[in-house]
Amino acid sequence: MGFSLASQFPTTFSLAETQMSISGKVTGLFLIGASLGGMFTPWLIGQFFVPVGPRIAMLILLVGLTLTLITLGGWLWDSSRRQLKVER
Repeated sequence: MGFSLASQFPTTFSLAETQMSISGKVTGLFLIGASLGGMFTPWLIGQFFVPVGPRIAMLILLVGLTLTLITLGGWLWDSSRRQLKVER
């Protein structure tokens, strides 16, 4: 799983660079966001693991993935809308 996920992190930077200018501050914010997600998700699963059971891990990951896809869809929709305004 680590090998398949390892390419997604730099690919995200490449995709972001095509849509906006990447500075040191933006890169730092990306790294902070990735670190917070990596720390917060296991903690959240641990808080609900005993009262709910092991199924909560998949539910929390599914909710996180859904929120990520909604964010990505909104970002891509907004960037395509801005490109249409520039072309007119």
